Amino acid sequence: MIQLAKIFRTLTVRASSILTNAYVAGEEIDAKDCNTLVLYVNYTGGSLTSTDIKISYSYDASTWYQESMTAAATGTTTQYENIHKFSSDGSYRLKIPVLDRFVKIESIGNGTVTGSLLAISSYVGIA
Repeated sequence: MIQLAKIFRTLTVRASSILTNAYVAGEEIDAKDCNTLVLYVNYTGGSLTSTDIKISYSYDASTWYQESMTAAATGTTTQYENIHKFSSDGSYRLKIPVLDRFVKIESIGNGTVTGSLLAISSYVGIA
């Protein structure tokens, strides 16, 4: 487990289950009074090529904003939705700064879902 100065809440975002070929949202995370979200991702690909996880943020648990990243080339800055792609079986940790009240994690399997499993748990606290 990561060392946070104070852990406020832990949550099973997604219990271990077979992935689907459409994005499925896990349990919403309430990050009130927190500045750090840590996701623990356990992935078994089975017949999948990969799995994608996307993160969205909200101040009211109704209007969601997709996590984005910036790429700059020849004087042009472009925003892209940030997708966390996993293509090898394993246990992964994502440490994410949080400034919004609510966070939603969605996942999708890419390819044939036979034998795939994904579990995600989280900790929110102050780093």
